[in-house]
Amino acid sequence: MRTHHSTEMAQRNNQDVNRKRVHSTSDEEHSEAKRQLALTGMSEAEKIMKDVVRKIEDGANKPTDFLCLITSVIEQMGTIPKKTKVGVFGRSGDGKSYLINTILGERLLPSGTGKACTSVIIQVEANTQDSNFIAEIEFISQEDWMEELKHLHLILHEDHTEGDPTALESASEKISAVYGEDGTKKTLEELESDNTLSALIPEFLSSTKKIESHQTANNLAQVIRDYVRSGQPNSSGRIYWPLVKSVTIKVPGHNDILKNLVLIDLPGTGDIDMSRREMWKKCLRGCSTVWIISDINRAVSDQSAWEILTASTEDLIHGGECNNIAYICTKTDASIDPEEYMSDNDLTDEDLGITGTQRADHEKMKTRGCILHRNELSKKGIRHAFLKHKEIQDYFSDENFEVFTVSSKEFRKENFLSEKHTEVPDLIEQLRKLNANFPEKREEDYIKEALGVLSLIQGSNCDSHTNVEFSKMKDKACSRVKKQLEDQLDKLNHSLKDKYKYLDRLLSQGAKEAEQKCLQIAESEVINPHIETARGYHRTLRALCHKGGVTKSKSTKKITDLNGRLISPMHNLVNKAFDDLFERRSSRKCKSVAGILQDFNFTSGITNDFRPPLTLILNFLETQQNKLKTTLEEDIKQRKKEIYNCLKDTIELDMRPVYKKGESETGTGAFKRMQEVLRKGIEENKTSMFDQAAMKSLKNFDGMMAHIDKTLRKLADTAEDALSPKHSVPLPDITEEVNRMKKLRTSRRGRI
Repeated sequence: MRTHHSTEMAQRNNQDVNRKRVHSTSDEEHSEAKRQLALTGMSEAEKIMKDVVRKIEDGANKPTDFLCLITSVIEQMGTIPKKTKVGVFGRSGDGKSYLINTILGERLLPSGTGKACTSVIIQVEANTQDSNFIAEIEFISQEDWMEELKHLHLILHEDHTEGDPTALESASEKISAVYGEDGTKKTLEELESDNTLSALIPEFLSSTKKIESHQTANNLAQVIRDYVRSGQPNSSGRIYWPLVKSVTIKVPGHNDILKNLVLIDLPGTGDIDMSRREMWKKCLRGCSTVWIISDINRAVSDQSAWEILTASTEDLIHGGECNNIAYICTKTDASIDPEEYMSDNDLTDEDLGITGTQRADHEKMKTRGCILHRNELSKKGIRHAFLKHKEIQDYFSDENFEVFTVSSKEFRKENFLSEKHTEVPDLIEQLRKLNANFPEKREEDYIKEALGVLSLIQGSNCDSHTNVEFSKMKDKACSRVKKQLEDQLDKLNHSLKDKYKYLDRLLSQGAKEAEQKCLQIAESEVINPHIETARGYHRTLRALCHKGGVTKSKSTKKITDLNGRLISPMHNLVNKAFDDLFERRSSRKCKSVAGILQDFNFTSGITNDFRPPLTLILNFLETQQNKLKTTLEEDIKQRKKEIYNCLKDTIELDMRPVYKKGESETGTGAFKRMQEVLRKGIEENKTSMFDQAAMKSLKNFDGMMAHIDKTLRKLADTAEDALSPKHSVPLPDITEEVNRMKKLRTSRRGRI
């Protein structure tokens, strides 16, 4: 029986547009053209300002405060913003490395042999210095490895007659990797005294980065394989991934994608251990876009993918800066039996868009049609699952949540799917746009600032050193501006203090609730949960202690985060406050700190009371104000992370000695003793750690307020310098430069 969906599918196939995002070569060319035009515009704007500086220096007998102001402002223009970070999550074997290699067109990350290490952070960025492929390998400290080794050795010698054997397999794999096949047979003392590592990787013992530089991506991939993947050991019988904290790979020749962007292959929550946790937090909280990778054969039902995402939500949103999520189904080329698939889904050739004229290549067309049909069903299923996860949907609209069905293999070979239908070009285009936004924004800001500086020079170049009346008007304007600055700062600080009180009230309430509920929550959800069988749960609890309060089951993929559960009563209240304080959606922006900042305007209304050329100087002050506000908006985003993240981070820090003690419990009855250690630790810390977390959060908010006030007060000195009636130096005619800059601005507007 034909379905309405099947009919729609046939229509889309016949039109060769089976999805919303349509990629074409012209799209790629357009993005790259915009990036190149922005770079060209930026270069021309910088040249114009250099010409202005040269004119000023040639006409000045000696430096003055006013000339120093102009040159200082010009030197600080064009500040390079931070790079965009794209975090990539996914289970080992789901095709993350192969996808990244396909996007870059390089055999860069080892894939296909062995399995990826789940704890190494891999960052891929541009090499803008030379044409080599470079890897910077950073190791965990020797002290951290010794702690890890004790934990692994303990697991090897536990009673494994009960529970999940994966912990034993993982411990055995890590020790064998670093110390060879016989490593698991050695005593802890023998392993600790092994000196061969100093010869094989001296950088590990000296706590320095290991640098590898090669002319081809393939050569680099062969070298770094031992540092990022488990599998076949090298000639020494060892591989080193258990010792690695992160690998930064720098790729030449991909400025259209990577010059202003970093791809980060991130372990999921619970996969990371204490030695890598701080770097993991920093990377995760810095991602503005996240890719969730899942094999299409389990993408719709893959609860582990949603588990990773939901467990990271707080770090990504309130504790981070993520704005977009892409759910990427890989391996869509996976073998599919057309006859079986069509029978299971009650499809006909017509449903798949196969007409009589295509019979010559009938089997290929059926395979293609079945793949595309499955892709569409997967997208619908994932979007339906998205609607069920309210904790994610609350912060990401449909526009900010995209679903891709990708085939890296077909993109390279095109056996059944066209390049477009592999959707790899869509991902490439997404990265190009993110990368292109960087130079475009920089060009826009630079031209605005430049026109402001040129206004200052033009407004001041009217014989002000002999024009008494103009000097008086400047003095009057300066007084007005400084008075309005104070008034605006008073208004801003009053509004921010109201927000402080609002946060204080919720933090206090949250701390009380957390103190009252924390032990009950910990007991029922972590320490002694109601599960079907407790067999092997002692290993979960030990792993949780070893990893500082969070772990993920190797078998069920369930994430257990005791720190997160302890702080949850505070987060439940504070999340609402953060929705108001740092609103992500413009409809409520007036309630946010950023909205309060946007209302600040110390030149508003004053310009109308004066006439040219004084208004040109006031225009300069407005551009300086806008520059500071733009800088502060970014500062607020970063400080927001500190205000929020210190809550859970404080709990993790205060509980660290408790976890360490719990992990040290061994022998008969160790499980019950671990449970008791956690209970006692929570009981002893609960009266102080939640209050301390609240105090740290408020202190960070207060620091943000002070930073905003201090930054905006700089405008008083800028106004004093710009409107000083004491300038005694003639300025050059810059009419030509002003016209050139305005032409650049017009040109830029024409291509947006």
